[in-house]
Amino acid sequence: MGDLRWDKKELTEGDPGFIYRTTRETNIVIPAKFIEELFVGVIGSFWTSFLSFYLWIALFVILLVLTLWGQPRIAALVFVLLALVLGAGIAITRLDRVFGVLWLLPLILVGAALWICFSGAGPLTARISLGILAALSLLTGGVASQFVGGALGPLQVGPIPEGTPVNLIMNINPQAPPEVLLDAGTAFLRGILMVKAGNLKGEPALHTFEKEAGLPLLKASKCPDFVLDRGHWFGESLSDDEKNQLIAFLRTL
Repeated sequence: MGDLRWDKKELTEGDPGFIYRTTRETNIVIPAKFIEELFVGVIGSFWTSFLSFYLWIALFVILLVLTLWGQPRIAALVFVLLALVLGAGIAITRLDRVFGVLWLLPLILVGAALWICFSGAGPLTARISLGILAALSLLTGGVASQFVGGALGPLQVGPIPEGTPVNLIMNINPQAPPEVLLDAGTAFLRGILMVKAGNLKGEPALHTFEKEAGLPLLKASKCPDFVLDRGHWFGESLSDDEKNQLIAFLRTL
């Protein structure tokens, strides 16, 4: 932390110096044993377990049953549904603002579904396609479970540009509405990826990050104006006469 008012004026124009900022490019390192606690604190233990393990096991079982059934139309439907889920995920997270090529994934899945439907593919093709998806779901579940459990090591988040207000990140309210937290989290990720993809440093990095993630992070902040000490409000509800009496009393002390 530090006050960049004097030596980095180009990064902090209009800041009188009351906002603590990062003094260099920074990374947040979350030790492996605290990764699960982080997710539990934000989305709860049920959703942490479901999204990191049980969801993928359920998908594996469903896809395995469909693989044994081996119906081409069912395989095509699975590919379409998967394309819709991926498309929705890209639209919600807006990661296409960083990597536009992501839209190729749902397009490829839709193309595969059309090929299965209209090429006369038989049950063997359907079984192979669904079997691959079943294996991928099991593999994804294993990796997700290990990551959340800390088996893959600490989580490093960054780079966070020099000059970023510390409280913009540290004051995120885990009890904010889910849609606000989702918007803040995805914007934070996009900001970091934009800085990293462009290999940006200094002022360009800070402006890119703040433009992409600043407002969503402020909406999720416990202290959106960064005021650390608002003083005491205990006399706000007093009448004018009571306030005058209180002032007179304090003068006698």
